[in-house]
Amino acid sequence: MYQGDMILTEEQIDEIDHDTDEQLAEMNSSSPSKPRRKRQALVDEKYPANIWSEGVNYYFHPSASMKVRSVFTKAAKLWEKDTCVKFVQNQRADARIMVAGGAGCSSNYDYGSIMHYGGTVGAKFIAKGRPTIVPKDEMYQSTLGSHIISFTDLSIINEHYHCKEKCVPDKSAKCQMGGFPHPQDCLRCICPGGYGGNLCNERPSGCGRTIQASPAWVRFEDVIGRGGDQVDDFDICNYWIESPKGTEIEVRLIDYEMGVSIDGCVYAGVEIKTNKDQTLTGYRFCSPKAAGTTLRSYSNRVPIITYNRFDTSKTVLEYRHVPATSDRSKPSPDVAPEGAATVESIPSSVTKTPTTAVPNVKPSPSPVITGTGFRCVDSSNCLSLKAQGFCDRMKLSQATVMKVCPKTCGFC
Repeated sequence: MYQGDMILTEEQIDEIDHDTDEQLAEMNSSSPSKPRRKRQALVDEKYPANIWSEGVNYYFHPSASMKVRSVFTKAAKLWEKDTCVKFVQNQRADARIMVAGGAGCSSNYDYGSIMHYGGTVGAKFIAKGRPTIVPKDEMYQSTLGSHIISFTDLSIINEHYHCKEKCVPDKSAKCQMGGFPHPQDCLRCICPGGYGGNLCNERPSGCGRTIQASPAWVRFEDVIGRGGDQVDDFDICNYWIESPKGTEIEVRLIDYEMGVSIDGCVYAGVEIKTNKDQTLTGYRFCSPKAAGTTLRSYSNRVPIITYNRFDTSKTVLEYRHVPATSDRSKPSPDVAPEGAATVESIPSSVTKTPTTAVPNVKPSPSPVITGTGFRCVDSSNCLSLKAQGFCDRMKLSQATVMKVCPKTCGFC
């Protein structure tokens, strides 16, 4: 297995060997000015002859369950929606992908890329539960391992398949915030997370609102989710915190109730986009242990994104504006709030957005009821969840663990 989870052909192995030799030659080159190649998508001497020019051909092996087929088809439609790449079910094509069922692991790569592994991958066997991947900016730790296609992922695929060339600049939308014209409709843009409208200059439509910050800390609360078992699609709310020109915004996480502290915050979380480059994924949190985290923006706007697809979750944070400064090493002095703390209580209306999903968390038809009144039945992916630290009582509430994986986590 290459990198633990990929079976390669002899041709692919030869290409990797050749690529490795090239990299070593570049490292040992006496020309330091030679630009380093981008490696997010494969570009070798065969490119673009080796991309799917007539669409990505695939077929389902008989071992592929209806769930596997449904998830693959849904993921394919996500890529089709915002790129020019098409997926074609064709078992007779010379180049094709076989989608099969199996017990192996899957590959998951911005910190929030859907291709990036989680921070504790392999931790059960390698690091005794400690993180095996630690980002340089440690605030991104819980962002690693996302199940959401990021804006950067979309941009790379659109670049790799020349989708962006379909829109002539003079006749296309003038996208803001780093967005780019949609290859299926050049008059509207594909936007980074937290931005919407045809030109990426608006807050995304649906649940959420724009809030004005003041010099005093103001409390913000958001409750999101439908309750009950896991669903495939995220409920999402988008907020903008704004402040006057010449100021920046500080956001302090007070609490995250019903924390599901799993790599990538794949069930629920809050994303706080104080990062300088707004095309990248923001900082995601999904655990009460993140309480006390304070972030500072580089501008006078901070998108806040809350999302959920399991039970309900509550985000509690505070925000204020402070004078803009180039010296970010010094904390800003606290300003006492005037009178009682203000609470921005947010209604639970939501916008649904699709995502590539992990197996649903569903109880069996005939659960065992214990003396304490809860169902002694595990979800289908509990062994994987346990390896990621789901059973750690320091990370999650006992009620959450008992609801999802009571057997695996030793409650019955």
